[in-house]
Amino acid sequence: MANAEREGSLRERLRFLCRPQLLIVDEIGYLPVVSGGGNLFFQLVNARYERGAMILTSNRGFAEWGDLFGHPVVATVWYSARKPSSNRSMNSCPGRPS
Repeated sequence: MANAEREGSLRERLRFLCRPQLLIVDEIGYLPVVSGGGNLFFQLVNARYERGAMILTSNRGFAEWGDLFGHPVVATVWYSARKPSSNRSMNSCPGRPS
């Protein structure tokens, strides 16, 4: 997504990533997030909201996501988003911080 933003094709990339009914984002936090990556990731989640499901995996607890994405607001947004609603739920693995 960072490359797409630099090349001026972010809108097309977001449309592409909104097409699948299910998008799996594996190992969030395994590699460092580039500067501005938190904003790009938020744009992806916002674009997919109520259009398709997402599965996110990470070995980091939600409390660490503010540091990971470089902004504590991102962690707050994700904490709020993980509250189940009628059409979505997010579960923590046993033994993993929530």
